[in-house]
Amino acid sequence: RIERRQVLFDVYGYSCSGDGEVEHQADEPTLAGEAGLLGILGPSGSGKTTLLSILAGHTTPAWGRILLDGEPYDSNTPSRIGFVPQDDMLYSFLSVEETLTLAARLRGVDAAQRSVRV
Repeated sequence: RIERRQVLFDVYGYSCSGDGEVEHQADEPTLAGEAGLLGILGPSGSGKTTLLSILAGHTTPAWGRILLDGEPYDSNTPSRIGFVPQDDMLYSFLSVEETLTLAARLRGVDAAQRSVRV
């Protein structure tokens, strides 16, 4: 069973270096959203995908401050976030249930928990 509760993000700024270096600075939160539907808009190259990658735990920012429920966003936080990427990440030969089971196994979820959660 999935518990639904309010979640609040505050994004004060972030920077990631690499091929597509992105920098976003702010003294006040530039993105604040509660549980439900949150849209992230901006021109090409403004850091939308980078921000989502940070929130999902796929990218580590070089600097910046992101809060989740008032607490600093750290390496343990992405495990509390659900992320559906734009690109098709499913294996066409697996059912949705098989894909979720595989993902849980790869994350080290034991069989008893998998049967409850998937």
